[in-house]
Amino acid sequence: MRLILAKGKYAFADREMVFVVEKDVFLDLKNCFYFVTGDNGSGKTSFIELILMPLLKKEGINYAYIGQDLKNQMNTIRSSLAFVCEAVKMKRMENFLQKWFLEMDCADVLLLDEFDKYEYNLSQLCDKKFAAYFVITHNGRGSYVCGNFKIKNIEIKICENDSRKIQLL
Repeated sequence: MRLILAKGKYAFADREMVFVVEKDVFLDLKNCFYFVTGDNGSGKTSFIELILMPLLKKEGINYAYIGQDLKNQMNTIRSSLAFVCEAVKMKRMENFLQKWFLEMDCADVLLLDEFDKYEYNLSQLCDKKFAAYFVITHNGRGSYVCGNFKIKNIEIKICENDSRKIQLL
């Protein structure tokens, strides 16, 4: 599986953002870990939500997304688990996530937005279930890397004209 983020400008008036891709970016979705990095306010979350998620959807690639505020998502996760298995009475967030990951059989890509602030060991949670990971992080790679995944960085920089430049490093 492979995605192509085409060269060009991606403008989003509602967020007053313009992303610039100077050359086609090829995203390998087989055994890859992408770390999405950039300064605060550079547009990392907007890149995931406005560019990557629609591109995955357009290509028919299923994904799971855990946003920045995981505590607000816990009721949604609890409800979705109730549909696929018995009611979950776990109290620890990482137990919910591990169960959710195990029961989720339709997602090929996992998107994590600042998940590192929760200090969970992703390799224990995901158990190499997904073909590719996109992780927004401020703390570097930490304990994220599972198995023999290729590691790549997507960097988002704010340019002088206030546009955002996306680079695959």
